[in-house]
Amino acid sequence: MRDKTISMRLLIQTAFQKWRRMLVCGVIFMILISGWKAYRLLPQIKGAGKEESAAPSENTGSADTGVSSAADYKKNSDYFKQQIEHASEYANKSFYTQMDPNAVGMASVDISVSTPELKEEGENDPDSLATVELGSIDETEIKSSNTSSDDSSVVVTTSAEQDANNILNAYKEFILYETDWTAMAEKYNTEPQYLQELVDLSGNHINNIISTEIVIRFPNEQGAGELMDELTAQIQNYTSSVTKTYGEHTLVINNRVTTTVTDTTVTDRANSQLTMLNNLINGNNSFGTATATLGMNSENTDNSQVSVSRSDLLKPIVKYAGAGFVGGVVLYFLLVILSLLASGKVYSASEMNRQYGFSKIAVVPSSNAKKRKGLDRLTHRDASDYYSSRDRKICWQIANENLSELMNGKGTVALIGDVDPGQLEKIAAEMNKETSELQIKTPGDILSSPAALHSLKETDAAVIIASIGSSDYRKTDRILETLHTYEKRILGSIILDQ
Repeated sequence: MRDKTISMRLLIQTAFQKWRRMLVCGVIFMILISGWKAYRLLPQIKGAGKEESAAPSENTGSADTGVSSAADYKKNSDYFKQQIEHASEYANKSFYTQMDPNAVGMASVDISVSTPELKEEGENDPDSLATVELGSIDETEIKSSNTSSDDSSVVVTTSAEQDANNILNAYKEFILYETDWTAMAEKYNTEPQYLQELVDLSGNHINNIISTEIVIRFPNEQGAGELMDELTAQIQNYTSSVTKTYGEHTLVINNRVTTTVTDTTVTDRANSQLTMLNNLINGNNSFGTATATLGMNSENTDNSQVSVSRSDLLKPIVKYAGAGFVGGVVLYFLLVILSLLASGKVYSASEMNRQYGFSKIAVVPSSNAKKRKGLDRLTHRDASDYYSSRDRKICWQIANENLSELMNGKGTVALIGDVDPGQLEKIAAEMNKETSELQIKTPGDILSSPAALHSLKETDAAVIIASIGSSDYRKTDRILETLHTYEKRILGSIILDQ
């Protein structure tokens, strides 16, 4: 099957033709999510109703109040304390909070990957200077440029470069996620995670080399060097595993530098940790003030109660209902898009003709096309504009006139396509009513029937018939291959909007 260029506008418009189902999916998600939230708040809502009926005269504020256990507030208070404890421990143990930005120990190396195929490609085309810009493990772009051109670059698509880049990505994954820092963590009396976060990867631009730079920062130069020694040793041991998975390659570790530098980025990282800790502390203080205002504190027992507004309990339910509706609509829309892309079905007459370069013999609307209104008319707008006519009978007449012109008024035309054979026969009968000079035939399924192939030989040309929403591009490709084998002229297409 040839590469397919998809019009995103037509794809999205076709997906929106399922707008009724999208709304239904949105309503279902709205009921499920708001129902779940209501179930969680049900005891408080019931409490509000009991309090209203038992002592309505005692309410000094809103008449619609409820009760909430102090256990809920204690749960939130405990959550804040746990988060503060975790953030505080992280800030104390992180090496970034211990570094002097004016004397940061830093070790760096370059690692590069070369394969026999990439080397051969470079020798065959020495004028091609491949460069790789590497950011993160999921944001790798391979680009090429010419030394005599300006700063613009184009994406490299050669297989050798892609294979080498995949190998490098395997090393990067190992460096970022699989390095074993246990032994070094014991030496520095810390935990592996605090050593792992010291490792950074940055992109290089080196001609004809697939490479990246590894940088390790540490409070002192000696420690940075020891960590780099450990990391490079593990990378070299990992080479055999990469070779088994991706094939033969050469890994080169060079440009080793160990030094002391001024680096303000360590201050930025330390400040971000401290800012997070301060935000949690401030949030906990605000929470404590709020609970004190309500006459509660963390020492209250679970039997303590505080009045809260029923409207406050209903607000999150409404919020969750809205989020559920939007989420359901978006989810169904994405599923429709994926379904259209994965199914390989014909979803637009103009899209199919553009895909194969067919001439439009006719596009026949469905029997209910005239009844479409509102959103249905809007989402089918392109299809309506592409019809030969909104009257199906006129469409067949137009098809015959076009075929008569293409065939110089005589000959036998075969209707071939991924359409039900019975429907093809009805189309042929409809078209034969409108012409006496041309003969319209339906050979049958030329992909599986020898009789159909024999009948195809007796025709002069062919017209591709396709039905929107049911015809398949893959089967159409096979039909076209057969027609080319029999050297049959393809006049164009007749597409049915179902």
